[in-house]
Amino acid sequence: MKIIILIVILTILNNSSQSEQGNYSYRQTHYYESIELKQNQKFTYLLRKNFSEYIVNGNYNISQDSLFLNSFPQRDRIIVREENKRNKNKDTFIVQTKEGIDFHYNLYLTLEDGNLIVLKNKIGKSTIKNKRIKSFYLKDNNGIRSPEHVIYGNSNNYFEIFFETKRVFENESWILKLDKIKPRDFSGSLTSYYLKK
Repeated sequence: MKIIILIVILTILNNSSQSEQGNYSYRQTHYYESIELKQNQKFTYLLRKNFSEYIVNGNYNISQDSLFLNSFPQRDRIIVREENKRNKNKDTFIVQTKEGIDFHYNLYLTLEDGNLIVLKNKIGKSTIKNKRIKSFYLKDNNGIRSPEHVIYGNSNNYFEIFFETKRVFENESWILKLDKIKPRDFSGSLTSYYLKK
């Protein structure tokens, strides 16, 4: 009797995960977003926006009404090298993609007194004078946001930053409802639209 109940439960669980498999998509003018949920809990995410295309592969898990996504292979969103340069009166930020390419970004600086300074529409090198910076993060023009980086040493004032401009899923949760999925945008906020099967 226990074996029969176990077989029935396993069959139900297997069929429920297979029912979520398939391609979910959303289309607008100059915009296409889709995710394909495959067997063995693998996924392929595709975003076409104007002239850009992003493809991310990874693993997914479903728990109740949530779809959890993890990129594979996993990548760091930001790598920072800190140094102490002789000029104590200014902080310098050299920002590039991980491929070594300059790009447009906004730099958000949190000061030790709690104030926030935003350096907008920068490219390559940015400097700021006479500020005691506690931490910072970046956003690119596509809305991809780095994690906040806390500065290690009080005397460090030169920062080489290598930013991942490709989408990275790190235990990111999307809402799953019947035959549609509500995704998150590059900044992590839920979108106003659904990807439909």
